[in-house]
Amino acid sequence: YNLFARTAHSVGSKTIGLLINKAGDKVHKSLVDGTTWKKSSKEEDVSTAPGFMSLHEVTVDGVKKVYSVTQFESSKTGVMYLSEMTQDSSDQTSLLDTAGNEGTGFGKLSIASTAPISIRNPEVNGLFDPVAGSLTPWLTHLGVEATAPEYSSTYANNDDVKSFARYFDIYDSTNPVDTAIPPVNALDLWKPFYYGYVFEATVPKVVTAPKIVTATVKKHFSMGRRSNGGVHVMPDHKTVYMTDSAPKGVFTKFVADAADDLSSGALYCAVIAAVDVHGISKITWISLDSESVTDSQIEAAITHGVKFADLFNSETVLSPNIGNSFGPTDESTSGNNLASRLETRRYATIKGCTPRDSFQDVTFSTINNELYLSFNEFDTTPCGCVYSLEVDSTYSATEMKKLICGNAIAADDQGFTCDRNAIAGPGSIAMNDVHNQLFISEDSSKVRTDPRHAHNNMMWVYDFNSKSLTRVLSAPYGAKITSSAFQKIRGQDYMSLSIKDPYYNTVDNTANTVHNSNRQKSSVECVWPNTNCLGAQAADMLFEPESTGSAGWVG
Repeated sequence: YNLFARTAHSVGSKTIGLLINKAGDKVHKSLVDGTTWKKSSKEEDVSTAPGFMSLHEVTVDGVKKVYSVTQFESSKTGVMYLSEMTQDSSDQTSLLDTAGNEGTGFGKLSIASTAPISIRNPEVNGLFDPVAGSLTPWLTHLGVEATAPEYSSTYANNDDVKSFARYFDIYDSTNPVDTAIPPVNALDLWKPFYYGYVFEATVPKVVTAPKIVTATVKKHFSMGRRSNGGVHVMPDHKTVYMTDSAPKGVFTKFVADAADDLSSGALYCAVIAAVDVHGISKITWISLDSESVTDSQIEAAITHGVKFADLFNSETVLSPNIGNSFGPTDESTSGNNLASRLETRRYATIKGCTPRDSFQDVTFSTINNELYLSFNEFDTTPCGCVYSLEVDSTYSATEMKKLICGNAIAADDQGFTCDRNAIAGPGSIAMNDVHNQLFISEDSSKVRTDPRHAHNNMMWVYDFNSKSLTRVLSAPYGAKITSSAFQKIRGQDYMSLSIKDPYYNTVDNTANTVHNSNRQKSSVECVWPNTNCLGAQAADMLFEPESTGSAGWVG
């Protein structure tokens, strides 16, 4: 593992992971004083949660260079960085080709310079909880917003909204989103329907002076809104699969009107049948629209202030677990298209698609011609599974069956309820077609009977040739391994990999902010279920001499 950077580290005059607001200024941490959120003039907010990173070859004035795009989040507020990389042509001693010989390509990458990417344009309007992602076949960076904030007519006491308001440089109690009865312009600043989408960052392949290398970002509103777990574009350059990691999420498929262009297309949701005697679940697809929908159509509706009540005939039930309790207010084509894109999970459930918990990531193997889907837990398998999905000639999934699952056990002496010699709570998955191997990263806090203690998430490799499972990476205590990607850059194969939120307590959701008074409690006092020392173990681990620190890892 070659480290590019830790979050909060400086590269030149820039700080890796520093949050930037809409005006291009630094975002500061908020101090809570009663019900008032105040701006801290001393402490800038730097993410400890890097997400997906992609690599890009750019020819600059005739010279081939390498750049990376990395997304970060902190308390739901997102930022992206474009970094120029150096590629060492002499460091090849640890690089092997597929036959086990020393590589003949270029070697280790390192960051030479970095700068935040602008996400203030109307087609983006900031990023809300960007975590996972993948690389498109046309080599653009495809990221996802992992949270689709609920629509509501008021946002008093909503910490996520208060935190994200910092993107608009709003901190104190006079801000519109911090009052029970917001001013008229409150939702001009905070429009929940702006967030919960797939977004695409494009780095030009050729740049000539006086132009400089920049990345442009846009959201694909036509692909639907959800709490995205993962996204993957198929080899036809048109079909895209997306997971929804929220409770009662749905599995969706988008088919673009044109190859290499995700700005318009048709959206479908999956009906997943019960498992048959052969262990197979058949998959059929329901169309969520009667005509192609464009990004610009959905964006225009959001900009003009579309409300939840404009989409459905009830606003009294806002739980994701709605079943068929209410339907669209407008049965016209335009009304259905808005509901299918702005409230994809609800509309898909109404149309009869299958809601499931614990959808995570999705990827595809060109060698096996199979799609793979990870579940953090699955029905009677609390330790999670990865499923393989058959696809037809149009890359439409037709059936699914178990590929590999975790093993539930009686709690051992450490409190683990999942076998530590198998996967536990799979999250991010990535396919290495060169070696026909599937990389499976854990994202779980469910493997202990005491949920107030984190553990070390692992990355595993499932080899399709030998049918074997090998543990290859251990993340720092409490950390999560985010999206991986395999790329060939100037003759050398690379796998990008980020690690977010080391020493993160999974119950009180505070990373590395446990008070010293909690750390000083005795081991007797901190025996579960004592609630007076939430995060004490995470804090103890953070301050151990062997600790690697709270900063995230990008490499």
